[in-house]
Amino acid sequence: MNVSSQTQPIHPEPPLHGVERLKSQKEPQNRILKWVVLGCLYLALFAQTHMGCTGASLQENPGFEAIAESGQDKDPNNAEVSRESTLPDSPNEEPSTEPRSRVEPGVEAPGSGKEATADRANQEQAGPQEASNEPTPEAGTAEEPVGSEPHPPEGSPDATSATGCSPLPSWTYKAGATYWGRKNYIQYLAGDLPLILSAPHGGTIKPSEIPARTYGTTVLDTGSHQLSLEVAHEIYRLTGKRPHLIICRLSRTRLDANRDIKEAAQGNPWAEQAWKEFHSFIDAAKQWVTQQCKHGHYFDLHTHGHSTAWAELGYRLSSKELTLSDAALNSSSQYASKSSIKHLASRSPLKFAALLRGTTSFGGILENGQYQAVPSPKNPDSGGKSYFNGGYNTERHGSKLGGVVDGTQIESASSILGTGSKRRPYAAALAQSMIRYLETHYGFSLLLPKPVPPPAHSKCVNAKLMSFTSGKVVIQGSTWGALNEYGTKVSCSHTSGFAGGQVYYKFPLKAGSSYTFALQPTFPSRLYLFGDTCNETSIQSQCKTSGIEGALVATQSTFTRTIQPKQSGAYTLAVDSLQEAWYGTFTLTVTENP
Repeated sequence: MNVSSQTQPIHPEPPLHGVERLKSQKEPQNRILKWVVLGCLYLALFAQTHMGCTGASLQENPGFEAIAESGQDKDPNNAEVSRESTLPDSPNEEPSTEPRSRVEPGVEAPGSGKEATADRANQEQAGPQEASNEPTPEAGTAEEPVGSEPHPPEGSPDATSATGCSPLPSWTYKAGATYWGRKNYIQYLAGDLPLILSAPHGGTIKPSEIPARTYGTTVLDTGSHQLSLEVAHEIYRLTGKRPHLIICRLSRTRLDANRDIKEAAQGNPWAEQAWKEFHSFIDAAKQWVTQQCKHGHYFDLHTHGHSTAWAELGYRLSSKELTLSDAALNSSSQYASKSSIKHLASRSPLKFAALLRGTTSFGGILENGQYQAVPSPKNPDSGGKSYFNGGYNTERHGSKLGGVVDGTQIESASSILGTGSKRRPYAAALAQSMIRYLETHYGFSLLLPKPVPPPAHSKCVNAKLMSFTSGKVVIQGSTWGALNEYGTKVSCSHTSGFAGGQVYYKFPLKAGSSYTFALQPTFPSRLYLFGDTCNETSIQSQCKTSGIEGALVATQSTFTRTIQPKQSGAYTLAVDSLQEAWYGTFTLTVTENP
């Protein structure tokens, strides 16, 4: 992708010959004409550079008036935000001034007032617990991965013009790279779309340094972590770009990232820091969307255990308010003003009720994807059934409190998210609905003519041939969009085999020489080494004796293994995700030892 070094476009001067021609006229009527011409030129240039995101590919909707916005979202308390974390790694250590990670710890947003606590009692529903086989992350500091790969990865299209969002040359984060809070409790996959996703309640990590919370809801949102990754992956496949994705990997028994900091962390300094990192990553994503795209949307992903298996869409309106007629909802601005889509309501030609539950509302679009939703044309209100109307995150990060990023909480049925066979088609429907929603209401053009093809070297026969330079090979790789070529047929005696998307590399190794393989992934992964054949039986037998037989590599840790080949020849190395829902970037270093 060609990244422009220009900052926000400026307005060029009108053609000189036209200006000189006007100046040569002395009559009063021509002076008036001069200003009319200049005004028209200015308005045309203003519309070209400011309506929606910058770029010629902006999709204008008939009758849709796009209002230019400037500036960035501010913290609700207008507090300054520090770029470094000063909390020590343990309560007994001295505070450190060295940045632990690229995060911007924020301050607590308003959450104790009547508006923030409205319907709080109706916000949570106990759901089934779910075990996770995700590797426990390594302890210690969590730095930005050394091998974060520049966007786009190999094989992906140059989709700069797909949205018209201009890249920020000085942006702290790199699209496609993964960033971490302290001890990997919070994960941020930086994006380049006017779309932000978060999953606050799907984590499973229970560190001893953070005791269990003593009050508040603590149940796991089944499958929401996996759903967020699968939605992001499908969006990438359809647009060639990535949404911003923020995940809390802490168990909800330790931190509730969808509550104000007092209830969320209950006084523990490490939980408080994780809470600040979670919301600061969202704030950073909102800043990017605000500055580069002028507006966008935030979706907070949750799971409900209610009897009706529909998607409950929360806009900060109560279930009682949803029972109002369209005329009542449209008769006063109070309902739009208190909603998390306040900004969209202020700039759309549609009435508020249409945005809330009309055919082009998010619920209406999702229903076209064969999934029920409330509110929507078919289900304008919950009909007296349980309904989540949006919580702290929707309140804080939607546009109710200001800004140009609207927000929606999506509560998906646990019966859908509990199994991958049901979750994956639902994730695809959510991704498609989000894309269509942004194109319909925000004037973006996102869909590519064809989905992003998988990288060529995600097939074994197309393994990328690598050569040693000064005895070393360094690969900045990615499994974004990679195929799951063998399913689970190749396991090398492990209980879980090739379970996610793989990419393959081929190395010329010499018998008797010693080689060290080092992998640092941003996702749970396995590493396989075998010979120069792509037959399943050969891979099974060869990887068992290679010395790297499906080695498990935890998120953000560094795996190192030294081998000594018995025969000279070409060897194939596969980097594989531990589960289909997991993917990301990695650094792979192969060193020929002297």
